[in-house]
Amino acid sequence: MKFLYFVQISVFVLIFPKPSDSLNITLDKDGRRYEIDIEKYIEGVVSGEIPESWPDETIKAQAVVSRSYALYIYNNERKIIRGDTRDQVWKQKTSTRISRLVGETRGWVLLFQDGSIAPGFFHSTCGGTTENAWEMWGGDRRLDEIVSVRCTKCYESPLFFWKKRIKIEEIRKYSKKQDDPLYDKIMEISDIPKNNLIYIEKSSSGRAIKFFFLDTMNILHYRDIRDILPSNFFEYEIFGDTIQFYGRGWGHGVGMCQWGAKRLAEEGFNWKDIIRFYFPKLQLKKIY
Repeated sequence: MKFLYFVQISVFVLIFPKPSDSLNITLDKDGRRYEIDIEKYIEGVVSGEIPESWPDETIKAQAVVSRSYALYIYNNERKIIRGDTRDQVWKQKTSTRISRLVGETRGWVLLFQDGSIAPGFFHSTCGGTTENAWEMWGGDRRLDEIVSVRCTKCYESPLFFWKKRIKIEEIRKYSKKQDDPLYDKIMEISDIPKNNLIYIEKSSSGRAIKFFFLDTMNILHYRDIRDILPSNFFEYEIFGDTIQFYGRGWGHGVGMCQWGAKRLAEEGFNWKDIIRFYFPKLQLKKIY
């Protein structure tokens, strides 16, 4: 039995599978298609996304957010889930430990306040604070319930701090020339020197959303920046024909910070506590 998703006058009605039902999803991995039970799929995602040696409660938290993400995509966007970083990394081979821990969270998901399934976004390392989902990506207005939280737990990550030096012309290759209403506003700001090469539009938590080359009006958007740098959470200096970036974190910064979740588990948080820490406005529910 498949999920049915109805929308009428902004009211969301979901029909969840019964406990005895099983939902098969279509997985696209390296150009091959698999029809796979959702719970077996989650086992592969957990194996692909975090080390098996991490604490039990971190693994269970990962299972719940990954299940929520997959079902949100299935209900709202498409029936085919990609088995790589565009959705979630999936490995065909799992372990008995991963299978057992995923099984202990069977059917648990995150819900928006209207009762519909919310995407369990996650990333490796937030660098001190997570990001507001809607501010970063826009789109589904319900994403404003996935909010920025202060996180000081991921400092053991090897990419809590990072730096990278790149030639300016290399960065330009990722940019596109386009009109943007923000450009005229930027040029009106009196405290920006007219010979400045770069202006960065940032989110309220300090991450780069747009990266402007003011001399040519070329723009890098969030996803372009992520093709170049470990995260879009950085400061920078220009040295001649290069830019030195000083950054924090690894990934988009939205939702659960995996290295933070690891630390929380080591401090005694259970998987529900971990998820509530990173998704304070969402609900947890077992739907099958």
